This record gives sequence, structure tokens and C-alpha cells, in this order.
Amino acid sequence: GLISALGARVLSEACDQQMHWRATLGAAAPETIAVNLSRAQLCQSDLTERVHHELLRSGMQPQWLRLEVTESLAMQDSGALTMLHRLKGLGVSLALDDFGTGYSSLACLHEIPVDVLKIDRSFVSQLAQSNHRRVLIQATVLVARALGIATVAEGVETPEQARLLGELGCSMVQGFLFGRPMLADEVARW
Repeated sequence: GLISALGARVLSEACDQQMHWRATLGAAAPETIAVNLSRAQLCQSDLTERVHHELLRSGMQPQWLRLEVTESLAMQDSGALTMLHRLKGLGVSLALDDFGTGYSSLACLHEIPVDVLKIDRSFVSQLAQSNHRRVLIQATVLVARALGIATVAEGVETPEQARLLGELGCSMVQGFLFGRPMLADEVARW
């Protein structure tokens, strides 16, 4: 029963951290900070107001915040899509996380108001060994690009994976190849 309170706390601390990095690191600060939304949060009728309040309270610009939802969560019902449209109206960035593991199809992608599509690491981990995975990633990148959506490949662990994803046109990559999870102070030093 604590997921909503925990989610609110994470959002608040993330906004504060982003403002701290901007104040101390200047141009070297991360462009955005990403916060995952839970099913419980997405179902809250006042989620838009809560996010707006945190942006105002912290002084953070909406474009510096990226809210991430899983593919299956975004497609669960029309209420979730309505909430995503309301959040997008605040000016925040939206990301569809773990893409490829849920039940939506590329044909439905245009219905979801997302800026970033995060390709699940299960596709990336088999990239070098599986032509099937390469074709699926390439199709996802092409459809996303046609819709004006950036792509991020999750779980990149080898230089070969990074190279192949670059060849496939993936916008961005993330994973242990570039850095392990870090505490906020470690990020500033990094």
C-alpha cells in the first residue's frame, strides 16, 4: 500500500537532484532525469497535478523530466492513455520502457504520446547472435523514426552491441558498457 507514497517521494527527490546538478554542474549536468511511474501512480486521478506541483516546487523546467512507463502499462486501457496525454500536456518527456516485451504492436505506437522508445535489453542481449533480433530492432527504429520518436537500446554491455545498434540507427544506448548504477554524488564526479 506504499507504492503511491514511494512514487511521490522518488519524483520529489529526482526533481530536487536534477536542480542540484544543474546548479553545481552547469552545462555538464544531465539534460533530463528519468522517473519510472508505477501502475498505481498512473491510475491516480490527480497524477498530473502532483507532477505539476513538483515541477513548480523544485523550480524545474518540464522538459528536464522524463516519465517512463512500461509498454504493457501504457496500453492497459484508455484511462492510461488519457493520463499519458495529460502528462504530455505539462511539457514533460514520456518514454515507453521495455518495448518489445508487452502486447502492443508497432501499428499502435502512434496512439501513445511518447518521445522515447526504450528497446528492451532482451533484444539487445541477443543482437550479435540473432538475425531475428536485429531485424526486430531495425523495424522498431524505422517505425519510431517515422513517428518522430527517439530510440534507446537498454542493456548494452559490449562494444559490438553498441556498434550494431549504431548501424541499425538507434538514437541512444544505455548499459553497463558506459556506466554502472551510481549514487548521485558519484554521478557528479563521473
